[in-house]
Amino acid sequence: MKASATSLYDLHLHTWWSFDGEIDVESHFRRAQERGVRCLAVTEHNHMDSVAEVLAVAERYPAIRVIPSAELTVRTSIGGVDLLCYNLPVPATPGLKALFETYRVCQRDLGEQFSKGMQAIGVDFNEKRRREVLELYRPSQMIERQGLTRPKRAMTLTYFLKQGWVQDADEFDSLCARAHEAVSGLTFPEVNRVRDVVHEAGGLIVLAHPPLYCKDADHDQLDLLRTECALDGIECAHPRVTPDLCRRYRAYCVEYGLFSTGGSDSHTQTNVDHAFGRHGGEAGWLDELLDRLGESRNTDSRQHNCPTAPHATRS
Repeated sequence: MKASATSLYDLHLHTWWSFDGEIDVESHFRRAQERGVRCLAVTEHNHMDSVAEVLAVAERYPAIRVIPSAELTVRTSIGGVDLLCYNLPVPATPGLKALFETYRVCQRDLGEQFSKGMQAIGVDFNEKRRREVLELYRPSQMIERQGLTRPKRAMTLTYFLKQGWVQDADEFDSLCARAHEAVSGLTFPEVNRVRDVVHEAGGLIVLAHPPLYCKDADHDQLDLLRTECALDGIECAHPRVTPDLCRRYRAYCVEYGLFSTGGSDSHTQTNVDHAFGRHGGEAGWLDELLDRLGESRNTDSRQHNCPTAPHATRS
């Protein structure tokens, strides 16, 4: 499938409930309806705070299947890795609730660490200024719910440019690196805890945007992550994935019995206007996922919202 064509699904989406998202929930549904997208997953970073709103909006779009999901960053032997976790139960299990609270504290701490690091190198990016940046693109209820996280890079860069603290993006990135070195580092939850909690809740784990970790579809690296993260699938289609890499990731999935997914990773209105559903993933991949959820491809289940989809069976 050409990347310019629209797929039947988009399984990697963010809203302004994510720290780096700039778009409301319903924008994804409107675009899905316009383009004939039948299934979507809103995968906020490290939480499911938007799920009540997602499911409420979904009631107005009964032809669009919704899979409750999240994108969770974990600590692995090769560093931080993002995992798309699908079919998470609503309401969350006690284990998931505790895990999300760990992430909530972590994201606030990362924001505080960013400010402290900047102050340590002489840039007065204090808590008040961090809130100002967050308020440029996030509604107040998200900030109150999640606290002062680290702001989105693009918004922070614009703020630093206006303050005259940097002259360009390269200088900003250099400043961020210095700030990071000036304070003790924080880490995300360890992969063993996350994978166990997600699987115990009946969730499925997919490696997000794999070129960030296996840019050449390196077999050994994929083997390591498949084992360490207990992968159920790989996001074989994504804006970062070239057609050649897509074929290679897909071949790996076939070899090891993993399912494949695709997503636009949309965060902004521009993403939704131009990239939504146009990741290049094959139509049959949706059936693979629904099969893992215990649903028959010959039923109408994909045409209706199902906030608590049947959990996958594990051997």
